[in-house]
Amino acid sequence: MYAVNERHQVKKTRNNSTRVEAQCCEGCPWKIIATKDSRYNALFSVKTFNDVHDCERVWDVKEMTHPFLTDKFIEEFRINEKLSLKGFAEKVQIKYNMEPSRFKLARARLAALKKIHGDEVAQCSYLWDYGEEFRRANPGTSYYLKSVGNSFSCMYISLDAMKRGWLRGCRPIICLDGTHIKTKFGGQLLTAVGIDPNDCIYPIAMAIVEVECYSSWLWFLSTFKNDLNIVNTSPFTIMSDKQKGLIKAVLELFPDSEHRFCVRHLHQNMSQLHKGEVVKNHVCACARSTNVAKWTENMEKFKDECPEAHAWLEEMPPNTWCRAFFSDFPKCDILLNNSCEVFNRWILEARELPVLSVLERIIFQIMTRNYEKEKEGRETWTGLICPKIKKKLDKNSDLAALYTPKPARARVFKVGSSPKTIYIVELNLRSCTCKRWQLTGIPCAHAIACLRHEKIKLEKLVADCYSIQTFMKAYGTHVRLVRDRKEWKKLNGPEVKPPYYEKVVGRPRKNRRKAPEEKQNGTKLSIAGVQMHCSYCGEADHNKAGCELLEADETIQQGDAAAATRKSTRKRKKTAKAQQNKEENVDSVQKPNRRKRRTCYEQVSQPNPTREPTIIDEHGDADVPAIREHIVHVDLDPARDPTNLQDSMVSILANEEPSVVITDYEPIPEESTFVAEHREYIPVRAGLTTATSAGYAILRGKQKTRGKETNQGFLGAVIRDQKGTMVCAMATQLQSCGDAEEVETRALLQALRTCVQQDIRPEEVETDSSIV
Repeated sequence: MYAVNERHQVKKTRNNSTRVEAQCCEGCPWKIIATKDSRYNALFSVKTFNDVHDCERVWDVKEMTHPFLTDKFIEEFRINEKLSLKGFAEKVQIKYNMEPSRFKLARARLAALKKIHGDEVAQCSYLWDYGEEFRRANPGTSYYLKSVGNSFSCMYISLDAMKRGWLRGCRPIICLDGTHIKTKFGGQLLTAVGIDPNDCIYPIAMAIVEVECYSSWLWFLSTFKNDLNIVNTSPFTIMSDKQKGLIKAVLELFPDSEHRFCVRHLHQNMSQLHKGEVVKNHVCACARSTNVAKWTENMEKFKDECPEAHAWLEEMPPNTWCRAFFSDFPKCDILLNNSCEVFNRWILEARELPVLSVLERIIFQIMTRNYEKEKEGRETWTGLICPKIKKKLDKNSDLAALYTPKPARARVFKVGSSPKTIYIVELNLRSCTCKRWQLTGIPCAHAIACLRHEKIKLEKLVADCYSIQTFMKAYGTHVRLVRDRKEWKKLNGPEVKPPYYEKVVGRPRKNRRKAPEEKQNGTKLSIAGVQMHCSYCGEADHNKAGCELLEADETIQQGDAAAATRKSTRKRKKTAKAQQNKEENVDSVQKPNRRKRRTCYEQVSQPNPTREPTIIDEHGDADVPAIREHIVHVDLDPARDPTNLQDSMVSILANEEPSVVITDYEPIPEESTFVAEHREYIPVRAGLTTATSAGYAILRGKQKTRGKETNQGFLGAVIRDQKGTMVCAMATQLQSCGDAEEVETRALLQALRTCVQQDIRPEEVETDSSIV
């Protein structure tokens, strides 16, 4: 410590249990001698000390080791675990006026983080005790740990507070995704994330597995389904990024659920064959279509401009990526799997920690977030609905100024901004033909225009799943803290070691590989994803430097055709071998190339015999079938299914029915109510009226008709009274009725009325007195 503070290189000439001697560099009089005091066993007394230095101070002292820096700056790393080496070097320079090497700083930082979080290997031995302690503090929490041959295999955890809150206050939509754990042993973190009433993320469950494949997703979804006692899967909607094996696992465990695909990942897969901004804009326009008519129109435009890309997209079922075909039960119209992406970004720092620290950090973040959300909703929010939903409602309200509703009947309106665009809004049904209201549960701009006409408050017709009361149900249950590690109950369970570890040459990658179409930093345009062409032969996938035809031509020109043939043959063999190695990539995983990688496990130097074998399924994806052995088959209780729980959001949405609609689709009465009530007061006519005379004249053919000839050969005519008011419509050429003079007036009028009502030919009408 003295050497570091004074920046002098002090050398210990003698250092044993009874005597310590130290001196400065050669020629410097500084010296100290200390011996063990017999009066005190553990203390030394200074016998000689010369505190004069004649030498110059140095900039590097051997006593400044990485353990010294670790002890002095460990609190700095507790405050800021992301402290960079440059910032660490500045702190050392300010305090000691020296600049240690970058490697020494890196070793000190690594040792400090290891002291803070614990050793990665040692943390695996605490997993059993941590699960028992967490279930003691939070009853109802699910915690499952599986190991194969004492090596960690997979782990599932779902907090009781999050399960209760999701069932009571969140819509039945489940977003699934997997992300990497950035530690030495690696692994994948599988997550199930919901959406709360304020359209924010709501973590439900998570699992840590060695590899993301069909079997791992099957185990995770099976455990998740049993944990929530889901028997009827039809009310739930799954959103995913089409991960490896996930589609097959969802189809097997959630057969009746709607499975949506993220449109961004859908376009990313399409861009491998069909690139361009035009394709992207068309895909987004088709996906955002909320009704079938708009979807058909956008697909036709897409087909006219990009027929090949349209044919590729047409093979995808539209109910997986287009709003027009989504179910309106979950009240959610999301097209992107942003909920999982936000959650993965939220736990980014935790993913770089050892396995036990990962759980503690994520659970602590969830606990803090639940408390802050509940406090925010209780103390700051006002009104009936959540703030984000209110912003959407206000935006739709501003757009409603462009529409003028025209009432058709009770609470039914015709709304349109132009003659070509017309929407029908039924307030009692809470529906609009644009389908936005049904999909989201939030009144669209057309519906708000009708609500303005009826003077109805907007918030009253917003779905209950967006209310502040529902939000408080979601965050009403808190996560409880666990005690210190020293107070945990010792289960003395089976020994758990870290998973199999292979050390790969090179620096571990921490940043995600971005797709070529994603935005790049800087002003230079990236050439990623661009297909190169040779400037000599014009072929694709190679440039002039690797053109075999150019090399062969140059060799032939030199007069060595045989050498050109041999060179071309060697290149063909090299290409074929590279392709064969690419196809047999699985064999290289099971038997790693010793020249490129070497086995480096903490306990043994030989490959771990308990490692689970990997196979390739029919879709070309890697799979680990041994994970399926961890699946536990449970007989679920239908009475505890979320659809049968009265306080669950699934049950509330299922029982939520629109108001009774008043319809007027009734058959037209044979006579008016007024005539039926006052029939006895109607006087008998003494003669023919003008209307009756006109009708007889038309029947006799003495007067021209006003109608047009129809395809049945009948002529239309209208009988009017003296004031010009139409009395009834009839058809001429009633030869089957006989002479018109012999037909009583009332029987003829009744026959004509029957023709109009029932749309039948006049000769089929009975004209005897019984009709009257």
